[in-house]
Amino acid sequence: MQYITPWKTLKDLLVHPKDKQEKEDITECVYKVPCANCDKMYVAETGRKLGVRLHEHKTKVESKTKRAYTRSQRTASLTEYSKSALNDHANQASHTINWKKTTVIDREQDRPTRWIKEAVHTHKEGHRAI
Repeated sequence: MQYITPWKTLKDLLVHPKDKQEKEDITECVYKVPCANCDKMYVAETGRKLGVRLHEHKTKVESKTKRAYTRSQRTASLTEYSKSALNDHANQASHTINWKKTTVIDREQDRPTRWIKEAVHTHKEGHRAI
């Protein structure tokens, strides 16, 4: 008597040893954030959760772009530079950042090596000072 083995077993269907990690929960990575209005990208690195870092970026960008300025204040704000090139681009060019299309482009646990990878991707992508 021959036994027929099933194509898919119950174990194959139910057990997934490595569930997919949500993008916001990824740590120790190099990432890029595109501008929605032009082809520029912002490349950076973080050791913390990507979702936390993106939330910080969003908060900073929105604090500048959502403010009501007088004409002279707006003109003055265009010459101000912050720590983040992403914030400066959104403010000075009046562009929108496409947060949903943020992608992780590399992973690295060692911080100095992650900095090097960030520099390599920045040079390769040709984007940093978005």
